[in-house]
Amino acid sequence: MPAAPATKAPAPVAKPAAPPPAVKPAAAAPQPATATAAAPAAPAGPTIDFTCAYCDEQVKVGLDMEGKQTPCPACKRIIKVPMQVKQAPKDWRTIDTRPGGLLRKDAVVAPKDAWGTEATVSNVSQAALEEAGALPEDLEPPTLGERLKWPLVGLAAAAVLTLLFFQVRSYFAGGDRNRALALALETAYPPDGKEPLKPEAAAVVHRALGEFYGRSGRADHNAQHTEQGLAELRSATAAASQLPPTDGERDCQLRDTALTLVDLGGELPQVKQGTAILWEPLFERIRETVAGQQTPEARAETLRQLTQKLAGKTDVDLSSTLTSALTAEEAKPEARAVVGLELWRLNRLPEAETAATRAQILWDSEAARAKTSKLPPPAAPSLVALWLVLKKPERAEALKADDADGTGAFAYAVGSIESQARLGQLDKVRAWAKSQAGLDQLRYLALIAALGLEQEPTATADLDGLVKLVQGSVKSQLADLGPAAKTQISCQLLRVVRQAARAGHEEQAKQLAQAIPDLALRGRAQLEILRARMARGNAVIDDDALNEVDPKSPAHRTAREEYARYKAHHDGWNAKNIDAWEAEWKPFGYAGVALGIQDRGQ
Repeated sequence: MPAAPATKAPAPVAKPAAPPPAVKPAAAAPQPATATAAAPAAPAGPTIDFTCAYCDEQVKVGLDMEGKQTPCPACKRIIKVPMQVKQAPKDWRTIDTRPGGLLRKDAVVAPKDAWGTEATVSNVSQAALEEAGALPEDLEPPTLGERLKWPLVGLAAAAVLTLLFFQVRSYFAGGDRNRALALALETAYPPDGKEPLKPEAAAVVHRALGEFYGRSGRADHNAQHTEQGLAELRSATAAASQLPPTDGERDCQLRDTALTLVDLGGELPQVKQGTAILWEPLFERIRETVAGQQTPEARAETLRQLTQKLAGKTDVDLSSTLTSALTAEEAKPEARAVVGLELWRLNRLPEAETAATRAQILWDSEAARAKTSKLPPPAAPSLVALWLVLKKPERAEALKADDADGTGAFAYAVGSIESQARLGQLDKVRAWAKSQAGLDQLRYLALIAALGLEQEPTATADLDGLVKLVQGSVKSQLADLGPAAKTQISCQLLRVVRQAARAGHEEQAKQLAQAIPDLALRGRAQLEILRARMARGNAVIDDDALNEVDPKSPAHRTAREEYARYKAHHDGWNAKNIDAWEAEWKPFGYAGVALGIQDRGQ
């Protein structure tokens, strides 16, 4: 503040006479610039050091000026003294090490003006973002079609790729199949100068080719292929028929051909769908194969298997259809009765009774003729069994034959055992069968074991007893059988082996197969074991399994064809796998591969 001018104090007076006249004050003299307040001197003691915000001069003031205003000693402008920051001693227990806000703990602050740090990120208000149009617009939820669009596009692309894969695979598979087929045809129809296949080998190859062309013709509605298939199957029948009547392989080959014909056939709806050939031409071929079989036991087994297959595929009179081509009149009553028993087992009772009646008429005729010729009446154990299961025992009693050689009595005993077994009375006949001696006991127990497995596949008591018998008391007798008895007993044991293998009792089946005295039928029994194993699909099928079918037996040829077919279907084999086989086995391998690749495509 400016100081007032100094004056002397007036002398006191007693009383003024009159007030002095008003005097106009003189104008204040102008003050020089230096008349402003001077900056305080540098304080003694602790100071607050800071920088002037106007001129960057370092200023020091005493602690008493904290938070107050003071002139800058350099630029004379009024500046505010900052508050002094008071720091307490650091305590590690109270230090907060968490990163502030959204700052990552491991974030590193770059030095000021460092290269690449020109742009910095800062928080922007919602309003600023909206004004700049940086916020996304609120969109309507997608429709169902929009949500499904891309998944459907992906599925369509996957379907196209899958289709392309199978087309490429089919293309190459077709080439492999055609090569295998051409090689099989070359062996079946060798060029001039090359030795043709022997009948037992030709029967296998022609049957496989017949199945291939038959299936191809029905699938493509190709009449030419169908006709070729039937011609090949006719050739298979002709080749098998060239084998000696005593050769067990002959009847087995004819059975395979007959079953193949049944697999190809069907009714008109299946024909239109391309899954079957009409029955009319097939039944003619089937009757030929049945008529060509020479052994009654083999023929009976063929009729059983044919009836089981045909019963679910056609309504024709099977007993007449399957047996009408038989040339031996004495064989017809038993053949019809075999079919009738299977029809009874399938609960087709009216057809079973019709078969029994017609079989009886035939038997009566043959018995009268035999009596005139002083011959024994025909043996018909299945007709005895059929009348007994139809609850007409008096008709069965009339079939008892009092012949000198005991054939009629044996046939009646067999029929009685079969009827009681089929009626669930196995316990009743088991003890009686065990009381018989030698080979008769074997025949009866083989029949009981086969029928027992047919009714109860898991029961093995009769099977185990039969195995014990063939490995024990009758083993030496089996080695000394004549041709007819050898074939008969071999056929009976083959039937048991087939049932045991299909039921999963492979070890007992192998033991029984090894005991079969006929080499050809022993190989067939081993083939049935291999077939059952391949049908289950849960066992290892390799060369060792193949060679379990005796390579010396004729059945090994069929085993080769079916093994190659299995490997082509399940393991991707082609003709190259067969190229490494010995020349003797190649025809069957090529035929099997062609069928296996065809199986893979159907």
